[in-house]
Amino acid sequence: MKALSNILIIALLFFGCRPTEDKTNQQKLSKNDTSGQSITEIADQLHGDWISKEYIDNIRKTKSIFGSHNYKTTVLVAQLLKEELVGDTATLYGLSDHEGGYRAFLKFDKKKNKFASDPLRLKEYQSFEVPFELNYISPNLLEIHSTRTNKRELYEKMKCDFDELLRNTLTTGTYSLQNSGELITFSDKGKVNFKNFTHYDMVSDFVEGVDFDAIYFCEQTTNNGCIDGDVYSFKIEGKNLYLERMKDNGDLSYTATGEKYILINKSK
Repeated sequence: MKALSNILIIALLFFGCRPTEDKTNQQKLSKNDTSGQSITEIADQLHGDWISKEYIDNIRKTKSIFGSHNYKTTVLVAQLLKEELVGDTATLYGLSDHEGGYRAFLKFDKKKNKFASDPLRLKEYQSFEVPFELNYISPNLLEIHSTRTNKRELYEKMKCDFDELLRNTLTTGTYSLQNSGELITFSDKGKVNFKNFTHYDMVSDFVEGVDFDAIYFCEQTTNNGCIDGDVYSFKIEGKNLYLERMKDNGDLSYTATGEKYILINKSK
């Protein structure tokens, strides 16, 4: 079976994944004053990977990746690199839950003392045709403000890679298998001791016929994740993780098998 792995390839810029929720009053988001800062200081603040706050907040609230994948921000993850921002190749890279390839060229606006889209190169990439500027709100929060439409998108700073963030948000911990009491551990790095499986991936790319929340379990992995494993639907309610093995019908569809498991989170 073809691996159901995330298409996102995001550089791991930080070690350890920690919650970064920011409760900043949204009415004050665009009022951050950078007038006294140098371009190097601003570039240092912007450097890193920023995930759509709408997307990750919905996952935290609903415990559902599938239910959160129709986000309305321009991209799922925005990436900014300090060395490019202070040089002559300033670029915002964009990634979706299915692919990368989005980008927008930036220019430093000396009057506003902030980075904005380069007006001479706006139409080179369709996803960023509307002029925008970057507003640094806090160490955990970035705003992309479309100056023509006044649309404001919030992005949260990522402290680890995308897969690890999803695991920490949903599954990382030690569980007790109902009835048998067997202890099963889901690590933030994707290791697991469930049945004969040793690794798991949270499915976040829903173009392979998976139209439900799913975990891909396997015994073998590559740099891109699981190969030759089994897909399980999942649901999280309180401390309980409900799993059901799904049959791949070979036509981009799945059927529930009735093989179900209830895991009780002992880490909460």
